[in-house]
Amino acid sequence: MANKNLNILQNFNILYLEDDKNLRLHTKDVLEDFVNNIYAVGTSNEAFNVIQNNKIDVIISDILLENENGIDFLQFLQEEKNINIPAILTTAHTDTKYLIDAIKLKVENYIIKPIKEGVK
Repeated sequence: MANKNLNILQNFNILYLEDDKNLRLHTKDVLEDFVNNIYAVGTSNEAFNVIQNNKIDVIISDILLENENGIDFLQFLQEEKNINIPAILTTAHTDTKYLIDAIKLKVENYIIKPIKEGVK
């Protein structure tokens, strides 16, 4: 990552949806050094409130949330609210169904956790 210019991110507003509080806080701490704003939330209701009140450039969402599903949230935004924000999905699971659902939603990327800093 040392060769990449991360300055492009300085104007980005990112919504980060992750139900694991420790991971959410750690990732927020890492990303806030590179982006304009990082809105880190634990539920899709909180995420939707952020979207309604802020300009969001990218959504990063875990797939399996407590009692929720990040793919369902993105589908709700696109199909019911006509909100199309580029999205990156994260998951600790490698279930093919999730990958297929992510492709159907045209997500920008699909990242398998744990995410290791500095890995290319």
